[in-house]
Amino acid sequence: FQAEDGIRDDLVTGVQTCALPISIKVDYVFPDILGRITGVNDGLNLRSLPGADAAILASLRPYEAITIHSYIEGGWYEVTTREGLKGYLASRYVGLETVPKINSTAQIYASPGGQEVALLSGVEYPQINDFVISNGTGWYKLYQERGPHLYLAYDKVQLISSRNIHIEGVPRIHQRGRDPISGKALARGYVHCGPTAFQIVYHFHKKMLDRQRIVDAIYSAPGEWEGFEGGMIPKLAVEFSRELGFTHTHWDTHTNFLTLKKNLMEGRPQIVAVIGQIQTYVNDSKESYFSVTGHHIVLKGIQANGDLVFSDPNRVTPEDFNNIEADFKDIEGKKYDAIMRSEDFFKAWMEGGQAWSYDVKKAEGAPTFYQSQFTP
Repeated sequence: FQAEDGIRDDLVTGVQTCALPISIKVDYVFPDILGRITGVNDGLNLRSLPGADAAILASLRPYEAITIHSYIEGGWYEVTTREGLKGYLASRYVGLETVPKINSTAQIYASPGGQEVALLSGVEYPQINDFVISNGTGWYKLYQERGPHLYLAYDKVQLISSRNIHIEGVPRIHQRGRDPISGKALARGYVHCGPTAFQIVYHFHKKMLDRQRIVDAIYSAPGEWEGFEGGMIPKLAVEFSRELGFTHTHWDTHTNFLTLKKNLMEGRPQIVAVIGQIQTYVNDSKESYFSVTGHHIVLKGIQANGDLVFSDPNRVTPEDFNNIEADFKDIEGKKYDAIMRSEDFFKAWMEGGQAWSYDVKKAEGAPTFYQSQFTP
């Protein structure tokens, strides 16, 4: 086994010894696809070599994004972390979050090389949960929330490597700011993240609505939610969106992240609800705040390294919160977007907020031109 620093773990004694470099046999090469740590509670060890006795280089957090380069038989991925650290991870704890180039002739099997059960064209953006070798052939194992795992042959599907997904034109509106339509600052705007998130998405879709109108339509009666002026009701938010013409709008709990990614690639920003510690970066400067009851933000992009890009109604702006474009740029003119590390987002979204999401969608579906950007 080859280690970059010339140090080898002795697999018998577990003692690190200096050794001559021995190259690692790579069984399958991937086009630097994006993976994510899954199935662990505390963290996953990044090792210097593909083996459980190899030296530990770092412990990666649950949901952390990494880049996968190759597969080594025995259940190991060769990877690079966001910080550029190279090593090996046990493949059974890494999910692949790429977009396959769908081949209509690719069969889905109940087991590697077993019974054919469907064509790939019948499955939208399947989530790949692991990679296995059976009888000398590589197989992708597909994740299913219900039912047994299914399999795709390695040579029948071309995975697209990591790249940026970004929706342009999503406005930045602060929940405590002056309304961009009425020019008024709403009373108790600090609890208006939900209506402001819907306002952001409506404005993206060219429905320019006063925020007070949205509050009146989707909030419960004042006083029903103890300590606040009333709570945002998901059912009312969906009904109001449908009345505006977004007839296929829906609210989900425990949303699969691949669904969010698919909707982004179709050109629709997604409203997600998070709770707990909200850690964001603006132009590489880290900021943090805590939400006890939950906070709504608008997901508008995913960077190639797995970080997520938001239009956040609670972004820090000048005291008057007048929402002019200049408020959201630094002195060098960089965009004032909120970036969340994948592990921070998943912790706040899945563990705290139960993976709530809203998809504001018209019946006619998504534009086809956006999808073409992701064809290799």
